[in-house]
Order: sequence, then structure tokens, then C-alpha cells
Amino acid sequence: MSVISLGYIHLTTEGTLGEWKNFATSVLGAAAVERDDELLIRVDEKAFRIAVTQADSGGLASVGLDVGDAAGLDLLRQKLAEAGYAVREGSAEEARRRSVIRLLHCNDPSGTPLELFYGQTYVREQFVSPLGVRFVTGDLGLGHVLLRAGRYDDTLAFYRDILGFRISDVWNGKEVTATFLRCNARHHSIALRKADDEGGFSLGHFMLQVDDVNTVGRAQEYGQEHLAMTIGRHFNDEMISCYLRSPSGVNVEYGTGGRRVDEATWVVGQIDAPSDWGHHPVKN
Repeated sequence: MSVISLGYIHLTTEGTLGEWKNFATSVLGAAAVERDDELLIRVDEKAFRIAVTQADSGGLASVGLDVGDAAGLDLLRQKLAEAGYAVREGSAEEARRRSVIRLLHCNDPSGTPLELFYGQTYVREQFVSPLGVRFVTGDLGLGHVLLRAGRYDDTLAFYRDILGFRISDVWNGKEVTATFLRCNARHHSIALRKADDEGGFSLGHFMLQVDDVNTVGRAQEYGQEHLAMTIGRHFNDEMISCYLRSPSGVNVEYGTGGRRVDEATWVVGQIDAPSDWGHHPVKN
């Protein structure tokens, strides 16, 4: 059994939850509600897809990966233990806060905190975007994350050989080494990039997909003060997107038109550039 989708991400922020709520609703077009001491952000029928808590610094707290069912979770726990990885069963309270039936905690070889789970909660209250945005999720999951990995080779083997991700494309450039990994028809749910140093991890960006290029254009207009990279088109997954700087300091790729993989015909390729056009850095 393997991971079937990117379920959620947990971010931290130095700022207020109100700042994140305003960014999520007025720029991204998501819905957001404060619960306990965290902000829960919705983009579809799930209880949340992004959780934000306050901390001394902004960044990634954990990545939630859906394994589909209890049998899958048990098999992955066994595989991780046999490979020598420490695994901790999440408590009932942790499962409640994550709105899942059950979860396991572990770290990838670069130290990225992972939450492997099944049984993400669907909520009766219909998701309504304050900006009329329609997000593309479903069996494709939340979107994707770009993880910078200090122990790149070991981390790539971990996602491929233990968690069951498949390679879509690679980028072996002069300054960048990266592998694009999928777990469903989305071109990649994890982009793994070799870090400049050999220790640690960080979140480069996460991606949200919408169903219309005009929505992306409006996000660039609404989010001028947050704009990190102008609208452009990625070469490999054909995503037309802009990048917006979130209150956590992590960029949000906001895109449309992402490529879907047909497992029967897909052939791994190598790219020599990230974008066909656009994606120019912006200094704010």
C-alpha cells in the first residue's frame, strides 16, 4: 500500500492568525475559521486543507499524506519500522485536531515532519469561496509541495521505495537538482529539490490549483503586495500560475491547467528549464 494524495499541510506564522485569514479569503479565495489556537483553511468539502498556528518563526510544521484506509496505514507502519524509521502513533486528540480517523508521525531522511493518515473528515457545511473560486482537489489531493532536502538521495529513495511515489520528471541543471513525484494522476504531489547544504529541510512553496486562468490573473491583481513571481507557464506540468508570498514567508503557487498523468503511457522525462515563459521574480 502507498500514499494516495497530499491531504493537508500545517504551517506556522510569526504574525497573527488574522493576517493569514485575510490573505486566505481575500487573495486566495479560500474559506477560513479559527478553532482552538489555530486557523483552519478550506478549499473544498474537507474539514480543512491548511492549518496555521502561531510560532516564533514561519514555515512548515508538517505534511499530511493520505494512505486511504487502515490496512494501508498498518502496512506503511510495518515498512517504515523494517527500514529503521521511528514511527509514533498519533493520539486521539491529535487525530481530532487533524480531522482524521487515525494518523502516524514520522520524519523523512531530511527531517521533514510527516503525518500519515486515513479517514479525512468531510463536512456537511458546503464550501463557499468568498471570491467564487473553484479549486481542483478531489482524488488529486490538495495540490503539491516543493520540499528542499538536505539528504536528497536518501529522501528520494524514502518517498519512492517506502511511501510508493512514482517519478514523473527530473531536472538536473547546473544549479538545481530536483525530482517530481506523483501518487495519483496529478503530475506531482511532491517536488523534491536538493538543498544547498546537506542538513535539514524546508518548504519552498505549496501549490493550489483552480479551474480557470482568469482566477489566476485576478489573484495576481488582488495580491499585488504579496506577489513573488509573475504569471507564467511551467514547462513540465503545464501549469499556468503566479506565486504569492504568504504571511508564513512561504510562497503559494496559484495555478490552473495542470497536466494529468496516464499511468499506461507515461514516460519519465528530463527538463532543462522550469518555465516556458513568465515566472519573473518580483521585489516588494
